[in-house]
Amino acid sequence: MVSWFTCQKMLACAKDVKAHLIGMMKMGNAKYTYEGLELNSGELLQRLCKKSKRCRKLKSNYIQIEDIYKGFPVQLFFSRFGKRAKWHLILTTDLKLDYLAMMKHYQVRWTIEVYFKESKQYLNLGKCQSEDLDAQAADATIAMIQYILLTLNKRFGDYETKGELFRHAEEAIHELTLQSRIWGLLLELVQAIIELLELDIDDMDEFMNRLINTEKINTLLQKIEPNLNAA
Repeated sequence: MVSWFTCQKMLACAKDVKAHLIGMMKMGNAKYTYEGLELNSGELLQRLCKKSKRCRKLKSNYIQIEDIYKGFPVQLFFSRFGKRAKWHLILTTDLKLDYLAMMKHYQVRWTIEVYFKESKQYLNLGKCQSEDLDAQAADATIAMIQYILLTLNKRFGDYETKGELFRHAEEAIHELTLQSRIWGLLLELVQAIIELLELDIDDMDEFMNRLINTEKINTLLQKIEPNLNAA
């Protein structure tokens, strides 16, 4: 989790559910108990800067220590990418994790954030206006399935960027929405004509199928579509 959520209550919650927590910490005034001393992140870094190690795989420098934070045994990882970059501090309650494994787990958070950003931007996640809970769950599920399929397509065909794939999906969604609007307009129009003329229609579905399959109706729909699209 990001530094906004890493706090004493979250540590206690993780302990209660018997789970480990990995969270970014602010380089601020929070105190850590190290070798009997109460030190903040800056003071810790000043003491430990000579113990910095190099991770070749991630091309980063890091410092790893065991510590006590708010009464909880934790591991602290100071990490930076580049000699002039700022140090970042990550805390974990898992005392067995090494730096590489910890970073692998923490990077999943970024993947989740990217998913939400792209799904909201391109796949209309969260824009369902239905008040039905099942409809909301279905909307989120469909967005997730679309995202998985697009990501798989990206993996097997790197010639096209992910952004371009999402734009194609967005266009398809808009096209589907437009078709739904045209269909709804047609239904309202037919219903109004039936009521106005007091027609007796036994099988409404059969009547609509025969209606939309006529050439004249298809020509009419093609004329209506550009106007709706402009609207």
